[in-house]
Amino acid sequence: MEAPSTCSLNVGDLLDIIVHSKVFSESVYAEGDLRVSGFFVTSDRKDKHLWLVPLTAYTDLMRRIGND
Repeated sequence: MEAPSTCSLNVGDLLDIIVHSKVFSESVYAEGDLRVSGFFVTSDRKDKHLWLVPLTAYTDLMRRIGND
């Protein structure tokens, strides 16, 4: 977490990581602002990355899937 990098995943890989998550934890905006801004997830199967998924990106994805 000291040197984060920006990467992207395709939908299938993201959902696979979420389903097979080893770690799942919420991310908040700041210590004084405990609204959830996203969540951290890592797979128990594939890689050893810790992914931060912004909540807005995830809800947009779920809306697109739901409206398909």
